[in-house]
Amino acid sequence: MLTYPVGFLGKSQRPIIDQWAQVANMPAARAYATAARLSDGRIIAVGGSNGFLSWYSSVYLYGPEANTWATGTSYPTKIEDVRAVALLDGRILVCGGYYMSSFTDYYPTACYAYNPANSMWEAVADLPANRHDYAAARLSDGRVLLAGGRDASGNRSASAWLFDPAANTWTATTPLPQALDFSGAVTLANGTVLAMGGYNGTTRGLAYAFNPSNSTWTQKASSPTAARYIGLAKLGNGKVLLAGGWDGGNECANAYQYDPSANSYASAAAVPVAGDGYAGATLSDGRAILCGGFGDNGAKDTAYIYG
Repeated sequence: MLTYPVGFLGKSQRPIIDQWAQVANMPAARAYATAARLSDGRIIAVGGSNGFLSWYSSVYLYGPEANTWATGTSYPTKIEDVRAVALLDGRILVCGGYYMSSFTDYYPTACYAYNPANSMWEAVADLPANRHDYAAARLSDGRVLLAGGRDASGNRSASAWLFDPAANTWTATTPLPQALDFSGAVTLANGTVLAMGGYNGTTRGLAYAFNPSNSTWTQKASSPTAARYIGLAKLGNGKVLLAGGWDGGNECANAYQYDPSANSYASAAAVPVAGDGYAGATLSDGRAILCGGFGDNGAKDTAYIYG
């Protein structure tokens, strides 16, 4: 594993090298947070927990050029088990989720968009119903697909919805072939959305692809390590990084590159420290960053870049 100096990241695409580099730690330890890239290249990390009985509304902003973190405007509520999605207009959409307060569980349906122009969270249309641990990604036309997850009763769902930012509306689309919760999703170069790290209550590591041209789902090869809460990010070489996760008994350090054209996985350098619940995002140069996560019996504040 390498440790890079300040200012090591450029904005042009770089070849993906099979290695991890530790970068500046997050301001605080966060597990099961979410992350996305802003249009200016910074990474926004939202919410999370300590992995036990503390949940957070914190927002942290990572600047790759300076290799520094800054505190941003807090999310309107404490939250975890959500997915941040970058919209075409530069805002970051976060929906639903879960948190506990005073030993009471909360399952919000509210959705908010972070506006980097004024550093504020703006309310948008609520979800039709609560979902957490879902898959979400932006389609090529600007809409957002949100699929699967668990509902307010903890049951897994096969539902799938599309959010239209221009109309500020949610509409139902073709449901998944089975009820699943997911680690996350990425949009591939051909416009399909790949939802990965699926779990149906028995089998972990399931993957499905959504084709927006005909609203159909196709099952893809499952990950070699059957795990949940995997760190996910699309790489600049067109492949998808899967890292860490929880196999039902232990945190994992395994990592893979998934090749969509071959529908196959190749082993990658292991995560420096085994964990799950990372917040993953793609940097402007095509590499991937994993922030926080859970391991060694607690939330982590470490951040690593792959590539």
